[in-house]
Amino acid sequence: MKLIKTLLYIENETSNLTFDTLEALQIIDAVSDYFSICGKASDSILKIKEVERRLQDNQADVNKRNGLGILDDFKLEENILIVTIGNQIELKKYLAKRINTSAGDYKWHIINSTYARIGYLDRKKNLSDFIPFDTLRWLKEQIKKFGDEIFVECLKTLTNSSVLILGEAIIDEYIYCDALGKVTKDPLIAFEKRTQQSQLGGVLAVARHFSGLGIESNVVTKWADSENNFIRSEVETNKKINFFNLKSKDSIKKTRYVDRSSNTRVFESYILPTEIDYLTTPTEIRKLVEDKKINFDHLVIMDYGHYFFNHEITSEYMNFGVPVSVNTQSNAGNRGFNPISNYLDADIVFLNGSEVQLEIRNKVTKIENVVSDLGSKLKCKELYVTSGSAGIISWSEEKGVIFAPTFAPTIIDRTGAGDALLAAISSLRMNNVPIEIATFFGNIAGSLLVGVMGNEIAITSSDLQLEAERIMSKVKAI
Repeated sequence: MKLIKTLLYIENETSNLTFDTLEALQIIDAVSDYFSICGKASDSILKIKEVERRLQDNQADVNKRNGLGILDDFKLEENILIVTIGNQIELKKYLAKRINTSAGDYKWHIINSTYARIGYLDRKKNLSDFIPFDTLRWLKEQIKKFGDEIFVECLKTLTNSSVLILGEAIIDEYIYCDALGKVTKDPLIAFEKRTQQSQLGGVLAVARHFSGLGIESNVVTKWADSENNFIRSEVETNKKINFFNLKSKDSIKKTRYVDRSSNTRVFESYILPTEIDYLTTPTEIRKLVEDKKINFDHLVIMDYGHYFFNHEITSEYMNFGVPVSVNTQSNAGNRGFNPISNYLDADIVFLNGSEVQLEIRNKVTKIENVVSDLGSKLKCKELYVTSGSAGIISWSEEKGVIFAPTFAPTIIDRTGAGDALLAAISSLRMNNVPIEIATFFGNIAGSLLVGVMGNEIAITSSDLQLEAERIMSKVKAI
């Protein structure tokens, strides 16, 4: 990918402007030798020594044009990188307006300096840099079996698809801290808050993945009115996402405290709604679908176990006459109380290894030895189990158990990887792409997400295709 231009955009001053500027410069230095400084508060950073040095060395310039007018010079289909300091509200409003009046593809890259440096730099390590031997051998077998063309053409089949996604909307908040040391009177470590960033999680993140694959995404969920501005500012730039908010008094928010030096989580807190407030009946959903005339050819149920679904009547949620993919997640708020057995007769089921162990009440037997029985028990057509570095173990009525070994990505955060994998595999399988090819792209999707913090990015067809081409080229050369 060749960048046409790199911009440092500053909409407003932050509480630690010098620190945030240095973060932004590290992102820029990784990809570009020259950049332009712009934005309402651009003058605020001109006296920072690192900025002064780059200006003196002719590595940067200051664009004095008012507002976001500088971006009018670039087409949406051009690769430009915009590193932002402060909030991005005005920038996203500008983009939404441009995108809604343009027929071209959107290829701009926008990164917020306050949390993206580590993930962005490490993501530059391509998945093809190191391919484990078992993965290499497996891919050679698939090339021999299916040929080359399917790896290039299969993602193109998704563009005429549409999906309805049901489940919980989650706001993921990351607070980055520096460790100060042990508290004097208690066996605790004290941390100083430095920066924080909010992201779309739950079905909001899943919808971004589906739309990134070119699929029209309709989402029925709930969030509080207080989150309207944030959520809409995050999705207004995407033409292929339609949100239908049935509203709740409280939004689900999960806050992660992250040690900056090690990029490790040290604490989490949840804000969860009550069952009375958040429970959404099949009747409500069906009425909304009929009233809004929502068309879809694939239903995705994302049950995070936070009261959106009534588990006594789960079959009614799936009775829309289209193929259904289901994922029930086990987390700190529901562990052991959100089993996949609530959803029998789904077409495709997604779980991770620990969720399978919970379902069968067995931590000893190998996953590959139980997936067939579990798939039959669930009465599903296909079952996909993610097993970390072991890749994906799948089962289907037609082919039995299939292993799809994964790659060796840089792991920063596993949050959201399963959601990206689900979007890739379920979309491809609904378009009759063979299981082996679908799991290949699913592994790529998951590997891209574990290389960033949370749901910092959404997968796109172009990202998956680029990584696939790099991997295939490497495999053929060995």
